[in-house]
Amino acid sequence: MPVWINGPFGEERPRPRTSCIAVVADRIADTIGLTVAPNTDSLLHGRPRRMAVTVRNTRL
Repeated sequence: MPVWINGPFGEERPRPRTSCIAVVADRIADTIGLTVAPNTDSLLHGRPRRMAVTVRNTRL
């Protein structure tokens, strides 16, 4: 058994094979105190934002 399973979050381990991805993501977010928001990017907003992130993270 890996070491991280015995930690504070090991007792509440989601079972991805019996749950859908959204349920597992919600349980993980609840465990660490975050909320999962739906993706509201439109094509005209999301694509330029992703391109800007790509340009900022490009190393020359």
